[in-house]
Amino acid sequence: MKYLLLSTISLIMGLSAATAADQKPNIIYIMSDDHAAHAIGAYGSRLAALNPTPTLDRLAKEGILFENAFCTNSICSPSRACVLTGQYAHTNGSYDLSGKVEPENQYLAIEMKKAGYETAMIGKWHLKVEPAAFDFYTVLPGQGDYHNPTFRVRGDKEWGQNTIKFEDKHSSDAITDITLDWLKNREAKDQPFFLMHHYKAPHDYFEHAARYDSYLADVDVPMPDNLWPENQPKFGSIATRGYQDELVPHVGTSIGNRNPRRSYAVDLPPRFPKDFPADYDPADYTEREITEMSYQAYLKTYLRCVKGIDDNLARLFAYLEETGQMDNTVIIYTGDQGFMLGEHDYQDKRWMYEESMRMPFLVRYPKSIPAGTRTDAIVENVDYAPTMLAFAGVDTPDYMQGKSFKSICETGQEPEGWKQEAYYRYWMHMAHHDNPGHVGIRTKTHKLIYYYACSYQGGYRTPPAWELYDLEKDPLENVNQYSNPEYREIVTELKDRLAALRQRVGDTGEDFPACEAVLQEFWDYDGDDQASAIALSSYYRQRREAELLEKTFKDIKPEFLLSNNSLAKWTYEPKGWEIWKDGTITCNMKTVKDKNGKEKQVGMGYIWTKKDYSDFSLSLEYKLSPGANSGVFYRTDPSNPVQGGFEIQLMDNEGFQKNKGKPLSANKLNGSFYDGQAPDFDPSKPVGQWNRFQLICKGPNITVKINNKPITYVNVDNWDTAGKNPDGSDNKFKTALKDLPRSGKIGLQNHGQKVWFRKMQIKEL
Repeated sequence: MKYLLLSTISLIMGLSAATAADQKPNIIYIMSDDHAAHAIGAYGSRLAALNPTPTLDRLAKEGILFENAFCTNSICSPSRACVLTGQYAHTNGSYDLSGKVEPENQYLAIEMKKAGYETAMIGKWHLKVEPAAFDFYTVLPGQGDYHNPTFRVRGDKEWGQNTIKFEDKHSSDAITDITLDWLKNREAKDQPFFLMHHYKAPHDYFEHAARYDSYLADVDVPMPDNLWPENQPKFGSIATRGYQDELVPHVGTSIGNRNPRRSYAVDLPPRFPKDFPADYDPADYTEREITEMSYQAYLKTYLRCVKGIDDNLARLFAYLEETGQMDNTVIIYTGDQGFMLGEHDYQDKRWMYEESMRMPFLVRYPKSIPAGTRTDAIVENVDYAPTMLAFAGVDTPDYMQGKSFKSICETGQEPEGWKQEAYYRYWMHMAHHDNPGHVGIRTKTHKLIYYYACSYQGGYRTPPAWELYDLEKDPLENVNQYSNPEYREIVTELKDRLAALRQRVGDTGEDFPACEAVLQEFWDYDGDDQASAIALSSYYRQRREAELLEKTFKDIKPEFLLSNNSLAKWTYEPKGWEIWKDGTITCNMKTVKDKNGKEKQVGMGYIWTKKDYSDFSLSLEYKLSPGANSGVFYRTDPSNPVQGGFEIQLMDNEGFQKNKGKPLSANKLNGSFYDGQAPDFDPSKPVGQWNRFQLICKGPNITVKINNKPITYVNVDNWDTAGKNPDGSDNKFKTALKDLPRSGKIGLQNHGQKVWFRKMQIKEL
């Protein structure tokens, strides 16, 4: 009897042990938006002394910290799609912020559900379509709001129309409340759960909860040394700096005023006035002081959002401990990518530089992960889904490109054959934060970046270039070694590895062949390629400066120069010009004899505005007949139009071909610029079709666009010597352009075959 009792007890204990061993863990995947690894104390950066994340640091202390976790495309939607599908962007189709993952492709949720998990998606989703593969969801629409957020929920109406709103709540608090409510009231408590818990914070513009207003208020946040250009003179390339640094203002949005299009120096003071001096006026401060103040405001508001995340996770972890689930739950913390926190005077993400490409990645699961483990194994966000599935006891599906690194979590050691390189591809060329398109490879010791620098269609070109960083000697990436002869073999090796890696992951370029053609064109980067890069640098500078100039006039109400189908605002020769019922004006033709005595019809001269204009934006449409040779005068004296001002010449397509590639003046007119200044393309439509013309003048800057294509950008202050171009070559200008008047009439000219003008309006500063 005693033997039977002991046997029964032993059997029960054995079954209990087996049940415990077979029990699947809960899995919580926590992801913040734009939370950089170096803004977590455990990563030991310059910010660690501020102790910004004690709760997250606990995960590192009690679990494993990955030093080399990387996203394959540092932008929100693509990174999220990689995590959800286990596939690279070119496979899952989410290349940029328009990316989406249809329910049938929401593989991580699908596989978890098949494995017996109850699934939930709470917080920031940012993948357009309904997260229908999850059993439960409550997600922000798009970016969502920081304060008083609205969430989309499952309901009787169509996706997007079923919503709930949290009044007087910060999004980080609301997201945590929703998660806690779901954990307490979920229906299938007999099943393990898989939860994706996603914060909106600390995405810009860093609207933290009011209770953190005083956090760090009296602290000077440490600045990165490479915030200042003098501390990184060998950083970057012609792709990021331009030829002779001409694109420094135009590539990468900035902390200070470096980038005139977008900077925190401009954007933050009106949003966070308490973080700037009272009655702040930038005119009272130096550029360096403005940069320092902008950096402090940036980091403090950012870290206040991080503080809100950390405090809310303390609430979440407390609940798990109270309910006895903490140690039976795989807890993962990451960001959807990194973030530039002033390094290289950059904001935002998108770059392949370390601060942007690196993702924080912490895992706590004391049943199999030793406390205090760190690893430098390279993992990518495509590996996250296979790893989470492995913790759920699921083999990686064949359709996933990532690999499980569960064994690395549990041993700290890389298995035989583990990847030694990470792939990167940023597609959104010059969008939002002025980052050129690029691709690259990152090993444990080096990083090779290739800025192919064009759009999906191969257009909007900026100068291409390569950059190589020695991460052992230069972990902050301050010295580009690509052209250093000592690194020639490393460059060759990494180029070969990058080409092979592209093939291995399937990024063949077939999806966007025009872009791939540009990528291949500059791969060797020989002397001709570098000369082309210099030309593209100059052209892009002109194009960007033209865009900025155009922006100056955006909100100004236009004056119509042909109002009421009248030429009342113009002076002209009697019977020389007329206006038609449709508002089109033409120059009347007269019969003349050419040098051979043959009669021909030509236009009858000029028409001038009665008013003088100085700084303005003029737009009109024109149509040319074969052999037409017309022009637009501006800042000109009608009594001396040839020598007294500026002109843009408009010629038919044949005339363009004759003048393409000539210097800025091919004739004896002061300030005359042919439309042939466009590089390698004819901006005009075929003869007989209407063209859109835009001329912008502001101070010394003159910009011309034909059919929305920038064709000429001139700063006349650079033309300070009669007969000489800024580069020292000769021209036929009789007067230095900078000495020509900055105010005068606007005129139209017709001295060839017939030209039509219409829809003329002007915006004046």
